[in-house]
This record gives sequence, C-alpha cells and structure tokens, in this order.
Amino acid sequence: MSVPDIIVEVAKKVTAIGQEMKSRATRGSRALKNAELQVLRGQRGGRSYKKSFKNSSYTASAPGEPPAVRSGKLRSSFRPVAGSSGGVAIETDTHYAGYLEHGTSKMAARPYVEKIKQKAEPEIKSIFGAPYNV
Repeated sequence: MSVPDIIVEVAKKVTAIGQEMKSRATRGSRALKNAELQVLRGQRGGRSYKKSFKNSSYTASAPGEPPAVRSGKLRSSFRPVAGSSGGVAIETDTHYAGYLEHGTSKMAARPYVEKIKQKAEPEIKSIFGAPYNV
C-alpha cells in the first residue's frame, strides 16, 4: 500500500469515527431525556392543592424532591442536544426551570438536574464505552 493510499484510508477512518461520535452523542442525549422523563414523574410528598380549573387536586413536591408535575410544561420542554464535539446534553427554554432547581427567597429548591445525571450515567457510560466498529 502506498503512502497516498494510507492517507486516504486514515481519512476514511477519521470520518467514520466522527460520525460514530455524533451518533453516540445523540444516543447519550436521548438517554438524558429518558432519565428526565423518569425523574420528573410520579407522586410527591408535599402539600395538596385543589386545581382551580378542574374539580381535582394535585400534590406538590416537598423541598428537596424533584418538582411535581402540575401542567407538564417543564417535563415536556426538555430537548436533547447533541453537540458536534460529541457532548451530551438536554436543554429547556422554560423560564422557571432554574427557580425550581435552585429555589428562590420564597421557595426551597426542588433539585432535579443531578438526579437526572445520576439516572442516565450508566447508560451514557455504556454508549461511549463500547468499542468502535470502524
């Protein structure tokens, strides 16, 4: 094999690895999204409130618990983001997400970000730890 042939083969392998990294980043971001859906569901142990627009009630989250689902806007607003550098993330444009995570002067924090990371970590490690087939 000549030097130009080797250069071409190396370039093909580099391209294939780049494509595989993008694929893994997308799969990792989806794993975060799935973990987010699991963390932000279920019953909470806080105070019960009557819904004004329905003849029903819901139970809010207690301080330290992930936020309870009231309207579902926060839970459905997260979108997977796969960066070109192989990063894994989800993002939301919901303006109150940070208030829930960190709390305010009138409300204790309802942290959820670290719980999402912990839930998704094993799957993400598995995705990025798999051997490359290029």
